[in-house]
Amino acid sequence: MVEDTGTMYSTVAILSGLLTLITFTTTVTAHGFVQGIVTNNHWYPGAQPWWRVNPNVAHAKTAGWSSLNQDLGFISPSEYNTAAIACHKSAKSTNTRIPVKAGDKVKLLWIQGSYVLRHEIIALHSADHDNGAQNYPNCINFQISGKGTAKPAGVKATKLYTAKDKGIAISIYWPVLKSYTIPGPTLWKGAVKRWVEKIWKA
Repeated sequence: MVEDTGTMYSTVAILSGLLTLITFTTTVTAHGFVQGIVTNNHWYPGAQPWWRVNPNVAHAKTAGWSSLNQDLGFISPSEYNTAAIACHKSAKSTNTRIPVKAGDKVKLLWIQGSYVLRHEIIALHSADHDNGAQNYPNCINFQISGKGTAKPAGVKATKLYTAKDKGIAISIYWPVLKSYTIPGPTLWKGAVKRWVEKIWKA
């Protein structure tokens, strides 16, 4: 969960594994953004990066945060202490929320209110160099209703990572990776941990 003040809650780190959401991400050599989300069989568009610079493109009503990443660029480790790491460059929230109920198909059992789903790609092809990791964060607004009471403590977005974290400063080439430490804050005690499928061969 993210507040406009830049507070990131640790549950966000596991949302991609915890929620039964289908996220559609456009990628080009690891560059990416959230094109849209399906929940309860309904499609909700994300914010397209070029909307803010092309007045001739019709803007769909979206819960996605609009950002200045028209180049589909990344956030580097040197920017981890800036607001850009939360939802990307100059990201702005909208008044639109994706409505879901606690216990619905997204299986949210939290206190009702406004939440932000934070999607992120961390490209590691240059992470063996100083300041080489590439973060591509993107955010979508949710409005949760229900009777949940969970309210995890917050972690500021600028405290999510450091440039020296094991999963940030790493060589994916040599020695051969046998495990990977996912960077970020400690998972909330009520979170469900799901393992990332191993995609390389030892």
